[in-house]
Amino acid sequence: MVEMEESVRYHPDKNSSNPEASELFKEVAYSYSILSDPEKRRQYDVAGFEALESEGMDMEIDLSNLGTFNTMFAALFSKLGVPIKTTISAIVLEEALNGTITIRPLPLGTSFSGKVEKQCAHFFGITINNQQAQAGIVVRVTSAAQSKFKLLYFEEANGSYDLSLQEDSEKTGKMTSAGMYFLHFQVYRMDSVVNTLAMAKDPEAAFFKKLEGLQPCEVSELKPGTHIFAVYGDNFFKPAAYTIEAVCAKSYEDTTEKLKEIESKLLAKRTDLRQFEIEYRKALAQFQEVTNKYSQEKQCVDELLKDRESVHSTFTISRGGMTHSNGDASGSGKSPSEDYRFDSPNGSPDAKDKSNKKKWFNFNVSRSDKKGLLIFMYLFVLFLQEDSEKTGKMTSAGMYFLHFQVYRMDSVVNTLAMAKDPEAAFFKKLEGLQPCEVSELKPGTHIFAVYGDNFFKPAAYTIEAVCAKSYEDTTEKLKEIESKLLAKRTDLRQFEIEYRKALAQFQEVTNKYSQEKQCVDELLKDRESVHSTFTISRGGMTHSNGDASSSGKSPSEDYRFDSPNGSPDAKDKSNKKKWFNFNVSRSDKKG
Repeated sequence: MVEMEESVRYHPDKNSSNPEASELFKEVAYSYSILSDPEKRRQYDVAGFEALESEGMDMEIDLSNLGTFNTMFAALFSKLGVPIKTTISAIVLEEALNGTITIRPLPLGTSFSGKVEKQCAHFFGITINNQQAQAGIVVRVTSAAQSKFKLLYFEEANGSYDLSLQEDSEKTGKMTSAGMYFLHFQVYRMDSVVNTLAMAKDPEAAFFKKLEGLQPCEVSELKPGTHIFAVYGDNFFKPAAYTIEAVCAKSYEDTTEKLKEIESKLLAKRTDLRQFEIEYRKALAQFQEVTNKYSQEKQCVDELLKDRESVHSTFTISRGGMTHSNGDASGSGKSPSEDYRFDSPNGSPDAKDKSNKKKWFNFNVSRSDKKGLLIFMYLFVLFLQEDSEKTGKMTSAGMYFLHFQVYRMDSVVNTLAMAKDPEAAFFKKLEGLQPCEVSELKPGTHIFAVYGDNFFKPAAYTIEAVCAKSYEDTTEKLKEIESKLLAKRTDLRQFEIEYRKALAQFQEVTNKYSQEKQCVDELLKDRESVHSTFTISRGGMTHSNGDASSSGKSPSEDYRFDSPNGSPDAKDKSNKKKWFNFNVSRSDKKG
């Protein structure tokens, strides 16, 4: 019951926008095809999938052994579009071997419509002469009711009929159909179960296995004489409605040649797909490898930049031992004016200046500040120039004079790269690292300014200057991070080449994948179209409900249709067999 609920839940018709649900549906179908067969389930319990794969996964279900519940289960999956292979009833095969079957004659160029009970068969005898055998014979069965059935071919030996060929019906358009083509060249049948099982095991491999279902028909020509065919009812509950017709290929020479060409192309394409699968999977593996590396490199760069930002924010006077806020003395016992002098343009350091002009600051650096000086402020610093960047919930900019090369990040470089090529943005992320022109300050007074860069309102800010002497660990960490960022930038330049090469190869095989898929679909569609062309509506002789054929003769001139009660027009509402006697005159040399 669980499988039934899961199949309905994940069916593609209900999850058209969810590829993952579609794949889960296929997995459920694959599981069911094993669990519903007692023998396959036993093999799976003993040795897992390996035991099933060793037998080619040629799973067939005997409906007579399923019981009502499992039959309903199988019917549901079949209705949802899962191809379920079923075996032919042992009773039907035994009756054929014993020669106790009833055979209806089916002359070439005629059709017969009927209904066959589930797990039962209607047998037909088709007699052909030398000319017809040489031209080729096509036997097709269709069902406008989309019934499931099998088209069977038996070989006769001493009154015993042995099953030789079997074709399961497939949905083609608004009907189901099956056909056998005896055209003196190798014709192939499509076993859709191969592709379905491949898709359930590995969805990506499904396309490459699409033509693996092409199986050569064991018989490619018929000899003159009578040949036995049967329509087997393969519905789960109700009878299968069908129409069977047999035609001579002499009237279909162009169609026959086209089918021969298509079969040849499909075989060649199958070989191409086997080779292309190797190429595709190699490119896919390389692309997945560089994609994983891309994610790792991106994470590494983001962490380095985050650590760098964290180090920058650590340089603050709240840790440095000297603080100044609103003119109060610092924790060192010295007034800020002993080391730093804060003069606004009007001479009052605490005065509020609402103008949008520059704010100037004089920093007196003593000779004891050999460890370096850092000017850190929130918003903007000019000359050297540092534009503010958003860091967390604030904006900030800083200058670091630490006696080693410090770098500033120019985000415009990355922004322009993203605008030109979004995929290149990550690789250009560290190209914005620009070396600061000044890495140390000499003793004396140095002038810094905060420049208001808002578009309309004044820029609020806090500026602070600290000595790096109290931040030796932080300084070393910043030096280490700057070195790692430079090395990572070099790595990214090399990785970009590797990434783009793998990406180009993957895009190439992806485009080829689409082209190959379109080509295969078109070939299969053309093949299906050619198959459907073999119909007596074109063959010159038709029979439908007793109407005259297109030959201009009434059916009674060539064929005599007698119902069991002797009246050809009488309506027989019983469910018994319908018999037809066909009288062939000596003038029918063409067959």
